Amino acid sequence: MKLLHRLLFLAALLFPSLSYAVPSFVTDTTVIMSSVEVQHVEPITGGYRMYYSSGGFNIQSSSSTDGVNWTQEAGLRISTESLKLDASSVTAFGMFAEPTMSGGPYRAFYVGLDSPTLNYSILGAKSTDGLNWTKDTSAIVTYDSSTYISSLRPYRITATDVMLYYVKGDIDGETGAVSNRRIYRRLSQNQGSTFGAETALLPDTTAYALDVSSVTSGYLGISAPVRLYIMGPLSGETTGSVITTAHSSDARAFYLDFATAFSTTSATNDLRTFAVFRATDSVHLRMYYTSAYSTYSVTGDMYSAYTYTPAFDSVTPNKLYQTDSSEDITILGEVFDSSPTVIISNGSALLTVNSVTRNSDVSLTVNVNPNGAALSKYSLIVANSDGYMVSADNVLSIDYRPGEVATLDNLFRPRRGGKVTFDVMLYVAGNLTAKIYTTNGQLVKTLYDGSVLPGKTTLQWPGDTGEGNTVASGVYLVQISGPKLDTIEKVVVIK
Repeated sequence: MKLLHRLLFLAALLFPSLSYAVPSFVTDTTVIMSSVEVQHVEPITGGYRMYYSSGGFNIQSSSSTDGVNWTQEAGLRISTESLKLDASSVTAFGMFAEPTMSGGPYRAFYVGLDSPTLNYSILGAKSTDGLNWTKDTSAIVTYDSSTYISSLRPYRITATDVMLYYVKGDIDGETGAVSNRRIYRRLSQNQGSTFGAETALLPDTTAYALDVSSVTSGYLGISAPVRLYIMGPLSGETTGSVITTAHSSDARAFYLDFATAFSTTSATNDLRTFAVFRATDSVHLRMYYTSAYSTYSVTGDMYSAYTYTPAFDSVTPNKLYQTDSSEDITILGEVFDSSPTVIISNGSALLTVNSVTRNSDVSLTVNVNPNGAALSKYSLIVANSDGYMVSADNVLSIDYRPGEVATLDNLFRPRRGGKVTFDVMLYVAGNLTAKIYTTNGQLVKTLYDGSVLPGKTTLQWPGDTGEGNTVASGVYLVQISGPKLDTIEKVVVIK
């Protein structure tokens, strides 16, 4: 453990901060499948099922126990039908599970193009096993031939309420990428049978494809967070090569995270579809994406990416006091595994970490001992047990506590031997001043002006002036100043 601490401490000195509010995906495998566009990944007993389109005429599926090795399942899940709204092609597909649903427990939505008008429609289907689907007899909504619809992603809010997210824009060919494509949503309150009016999300954000998922409660301090993954272009370009994120507490209004989850360059990649899901360890995330052309592919191959590195968001509180011996801080982020290590340093010394408690994959409680630590800004590292780590610079400070004043007997009679007492507590050595004023600002007496050590200093005023005369009855103001202390105390003198 000492060796690990030394290595992590060295990493904090050598490498800049990698503070992200969302996990970062890194491509980790060769081609998963060829000539397919990934649409959705669903947990099933013993593993996962992936749905994907091929050639634009059907939705197929494969199953996997580990999310890496996939076996194609026989048959087609959904395919085109003559004289139907999907007669020309079947493209985007998304689904959710609800055990109480009639005809379910699976409900899917897909995009169909009719023939010969090529109007886009959002269509629905239900399945009892995820393999055999019964199509709805009518469309959820149909658009004219000038409107492009893709990337359907339903999200179940409650047992009855379902939000459907999708991308809509102008037609310039099914594979075209245009700047006016945006994210929209519709709400259903009957398990996806019918949907309400269309609402735009993030109207200034260009989106070519999207996915949606829940995040462990506590992410960004939100009790039930929802995350949108948004695929779009690099600035000034039209090729889809960047995936960013937005978060929401209610699945309705979203706020951009201003962080990149995955990025390539337009010269090497053109992302078309992608799907994100929780990996088998319930900590990391895995993403599948289809590249239409790149140094990796010329036909549209599917690849896998993985969140190896934890993500850092915030630390609370962000200030500790050097006179305290035990304080808890909360670190929020993501991809924290079961045995993370936390290192806190100011570049020359380590802050003592007493314990690290993992609350969840997005929250850690760290007990530290700041007693006697140097007054400084501190950086931290969170390292998972596999050695992958995230650092955040200057996110915690060690300070001394503000001074305090306790006033005793602030109403007194000087001629009867009364006096007011000020117990001044300072947490660092410095200069202390205490001056008595009338209410109109006239200086009556300098009670104290000099250096003091940390700790309690007791001052008393018997109600006299600087010349030793007893003051008149009335209200007086006492200004006491010192390191991180500047207060005015009110006293009343009665003869």
